[in-house]
Amino acid sequence: AGAAPRLHKVRHLVAELDWEHDSIESLKLQLMRCVASPTVVRSTHGADLVALCFTAHPGFVAEVHGTVRNQVMYSRPGVMKGYATALFKAWKSAEGGTRIQLEVCVKDWVVLAIRTARKSADRARAVLEELHRHRHDERLNELLCLAYGPVLWRSLKVANWQVRENATRLLQYTFPLIPNDLGVAEKEQELNRQLRLLRETLEDPAEPVRRVGISAVCVILKNYWNLIPPAEIAELLSRLMNQGAKDKKAPMVRAAVAEGFRCVLQNPLSHPTMAAVLPQTADLLNDRAPLVRAAFVNLLMAVSKCHTISVGNLVSTEQLLLRLVSEHAEGHAERLQRGLQAKRAPQPAVGDGDDAAEARATPDFVAKQLARLIAPSLFDQDLVQQVARCHYFMTNCPLALLALLAHLQDVVPVADRVKLAAALFRYGLRDASIAAEAGSQPKPRLTATLLRVVGVLLEGAVVDAPRPAKRRKGAAEAPGLPKELEGFVYEHVREEDFLHFLKASHEEESGTAAARLREDLLFALSPLDPGRLGRTAALVQHELALACRGAGASASLPQLTALMRAAVRWGRLDGAIE
Repeated sequence: AGAAPRLHKVRHLVAELDWEHDSIESLKLQLMRCVASPTVVRSTHGADLVALCFTAHPGFVAEVHGTVRNQVMYSRPGVMKGYATALFKAWKSAEGGTRIQLEVCVKDWVVLAIRTARKSADRARAVLEELHRHRHDERLNELLCLAYGPVLWRSLKVANWQVRENATRLLQYTFPLIPNDLGVAEKEQELNRQLRLLRETLEDPAEPVRRVGISAVCVILKNYWNLIPPAEIAELLSRLMNQGAKDKKAPMVRAAVAEGFRCVLQNPLSHPTMAAVLPQTADLLNDRAPLVRAAFVNLLMAVSKCHTISVGNLVSTEQLLLRLVSEHAEGHAERLQRGLQAKRAPQPAVGDGDDAAEARATPDFVAKQLARLIAPSLFDQDLVQQVARCHYFMTNCPLALLALLAHLQDVVPVADRVKLAAALFRYGLRDASIAAEAGSQPKPRLTATLLRVVGVLLEGAVVDAPRPAKRRKGAAEAPGLPKELEGFVYEHVREEDFLHFLKASHEEESGTAAARLREDLLFALSPLDPGRLGRTAALVQHELALACRGAGASASLPQLTALMRAAVRWGRLDGAIE
């Protein structure tokens, strides 16, 4: 790598060498070693040096191409980028016989990108990346038409589905392949022919080809919305809706439609048309495959950033909340099932590719994406509005609120969640105190939901709190709130405000409103530090000790569960049992 800059400085001397003499063989060997070295290729002038080797002499082009071809199959993305840049720069600066030889190399890469297995084809396509990116240059467009013309269109019709898949994938990088010497009528005819072949990929019998065809169609629509005739756009969108989005046997094809529409939305010119098309995809929200639901939620997130399209035009708020509740429940069931299966047998490793993508799209992942979509409507307001909206949710759809708050990790800052938890806690205690002074019972359902919401918010804040980088050897890593938020929390959560509820409910019979209030209070307080709630922790330990000895009034199962949960979280279980 250190010699690369020095060699680049004397690059003009390479053309002065006698490349026909036998003594040049040793220099060729050294140059090919440089071409094969990832360190050299990744260096500052690495791509220029490889391009220099390509253009040194027409007879040396094939040897350099062979070296690059051998290395590409084992190279990392940074090295692949260097080779792609070198090939483009070499072709751009070459002349005469050297350019002819380089065009032969480009045709060889085209054949590799179409007729080899997926992994090899992907790497060959990566080498052609810079040529594809500059394809609108007239001279380069002529080269690509010559290189792709004889093989690309025929490959869309062959019997091998992998070859059809590779050819279809190339369409999004090469479209439109129209020679420069054609007249206006001939260009329109050629464009219509290529659009017809593109439509036919959406009806291919092989699922991978249909999926890649959908991706290619959507990328082309995004890039050439003004170039493609409106009738052709309508035909392509109609096939995507009626065939791709309703492909019952291929969930990855249905997911590809949602992902493709998200790509099309990147072109603002498509928004008026897509505003009429997207509502027809609403059924994908309740698709049986989590992969499809995840792709559709990502589409909704893209729609939420568009000024002319509203998420409410696709699905209602009630549908989003019901879907969130379902995903939360399914995710909880899957976690329980995985826990049981892990005890019986180890889980198989997840590989790469389509299977890995399908494995990652779990109900938990979909719920997280839905929370990311819905959370701004709650947390972008001031604190008073947040409390009011939470009160509305707790009254009308409490399960949706609990599901939303359970998936806010990495979505909403910890400080915002803690502030909302403290405000809701004060709000709940105020209502309970007013009801107690009036001699009436607090609304059990609303109070229970409110305290459960506080517990979920504080639990999430404890999970997200940064852990100290260093701690004493052998010391337990106690969970807790972030240091900067502890003062705020314990300023609003004070024992004198709620301890009388815990003591008063101790005398009540199980199942009463006061007893249930204590259970919910303990659920909300259990994520906090017992050192800051000393009297509460002592009360929990005392009552649990009485329950273990069988003394006092018999505790119900919900009461014991609340006491055990708080004791375990606070490290007071051993003392109570002893």
